[in-house]
Amino acid sequence: MPRRKGQSRQNQGQRAARIPLPSCKGPKLYPFVDDKARLQFIRLLSDPTIDADSYVFEVFIGGNPYALKAFKYYDKEEDELALDEFEREFLSRSTDGYTPLDHLDEYFDPFYNECRAYGKLIEKNLNGQVAVRCHGYMVLPAEYEDTLELQFEIDGWNRLSEEYDEPPSKRQPLRAIIKDLVLEDTKWTPRRMLSHLKKMRMHGVHVMEIKPENLSRMSCFNSSQILKYRITRIGILGLSMK
Repeated sequence: MPRRKGQSRQNQGQRAARIPLPSCKGPKLYPFVDDKARLQFIRLLSDPTIDADSYVFEVFIGGNPYALKAFKYYDKEEDELALDEFEREFLSRSTDGYTPLDHLDEYFDPFYNECRAYGKLIEKNLNGQVAVRCHGYMVLPAEYEDTLELQFEIDGWNRLSEEYDEPPSKRQPLRAIIKDLVLEDTKWTPRRMLSHLKKMRMHGVHVMEIKPENLSRMSCFNSSQILKYRITRIGILGLSMK
């Protein structure tokens, strides 16, 4: 079980509360409504051998089928170390008591990227129209980590090594996004997919990782950016806190 060292994730640890995420300015995703219903994992849909930032499962929640995308933990320290002097100085500027550097995870964490993208699509009444329908996010007790590793032979959630010194009840919970279950490729043509991408861009949702497997179902937004709330690595372009 790979473990890593690093600083604590105070923003990731407070997510058991039923609040819209991310907490920074911009579009937000609300919790899955029926998150107390019985959750049953059926099978792993994603390839565990690929170095991705999430695992996708077929699940039943309250007897209904869904796709559950469980995210690995984000390494904020790694992104902070990658900042150059200009980027660090820019992000350290405080506006009305808000310092972007203190909230770096809410702009780079794949889980929050996807929450923000779907929040925007829902806000514009595009949920399920230009992408697979999203039903909200869910937090899972850390006990699920070992269960899923045993059931599906997956290894590694990028959790801080020191967390394993704590009992599971005190560890960071797993974070997931619930979507419609799509087991077969849709009949979207390249022209239709391009039209959907253009429509999302019109509303500020920029899909940064365009791959055939993403476009066939339009369901992966973990690297997407909302233009108004974007921080890029090239001169911090497009950053707006208003």
